[in-house]
Amino acid sequence: MANGGGHEVDPGALRDYADYVSDLSLDVQTVRLSAMYEGMNSTGFTGLLTPIGDGCEAARTNLLQPMFEMLQRKLNQTGEGVRTAAYKYGLAEVEAQERVEGAGKGGARAI
Repeated sequence: MANGGGHEVDPGALRDYADYVSDLSLDVQTVRLSAMYEGMNSTGFTGLLTPIGDGCEAARTNLLQPMFEMLQRKLNQTGEGVRTAAYKYGLAEVEAQERVEGAGKGGARAI
């Protein structure tokens, strides 16, 4: 808690969380491809098993694809929202300070 009774916010921690959520969004893409094209692969369901293959296709198209698209969209929105909040709490100043400190040490933090 800050001296004024409110809460302190670490803009750098918010940035790190936004980066984490963005990374999760990329991981969701990997899971999506595996689930849709390996887990729900309809290859081999022929003859009497054709309805199972059709069911896999329907589940992939009508269930998995929209669900993963929504999940990725929500993760991206969350990451951007947290990043916006971080800038409102002074992230630009924190990043400038990190660059100055990094330059003094012979390198800068990748932002």
